[in-house]
Amino acid sequence: MARLLALLVAASALAFAPSSALAMRCGMHLIDRGDTRIELLARCGEPTDVSQRVEQVMVGSRYAHEFEAQAVTILIESWDYNFGPTRLMRRVELRDGTISAIETLGQGYEPSAVGGADSPIHLGDAPTRVRTAWGEPADRSLRMEAVMVGTHGSSTGRAAAATQASHHASAAADPASGVAVVRVSVEVQTWTYNFGPTRLMRRVTFRDGHVVSVETLGVGF
Repeated sequence: MARLLALLVAASALAFAPSSALAMRCGMHLIDRGDTRIELLARCGEPTDVSQRVEQVMVGSRYAHEFEAQAVTILIESWDYNFGPTRLMRRVELRDGTISAIETLGQGYEPSAVGGADSPIHLGDAPTRVRTAWGEPADRSLRMEAVMVGTHGSSTGRAAAATQASHHASAAADPASGVAVVRVSVEVQTWTYNFGPTRLMRRVTFRDGHVVSVETLGVGF
């Protein structure tokens, strides 16, 4: 009987477990890798923040004894969701309209109860985290920045990025790598905060959805 009870408990746990450890729940629905943008919108609604980058990759195909490379441009989006102060925020990455990754961020927040100028901001924070601390910015700007990326995430690969970019055809023709990233256009956002005439203004710069710098400006107004 004890063995039968244990089996029933295990079966129930499997039946109600998410399809992935990082799957995201929106109401009664689960969102997981492989789902489409339209499914994400239908089940979870509009995100709190969106950042984008464009990758130009060389995709190789082998035909008999020949290897052919073709340049393909891929849009990659990061959608951040704030589900309120009782849940963790989540980041969903979409590659060409399909979910490729789901990441857990910090604690969510109530939009009407954000902090102020003294709340800490750290390098690497997501836009939703900055909103938690400082609220909506007084001004914002957006640009796309082109960078060259190597075929591997190692420092050696990054140092050789310029060489690989100038010889991308040969780099992409390596059957072992399959896909070689050559050029990436990354979204860079700048948020400016005005905390009033008794405080200094601050400028926060995000690259690819993460804080890369926090600058102090003149006195607010």
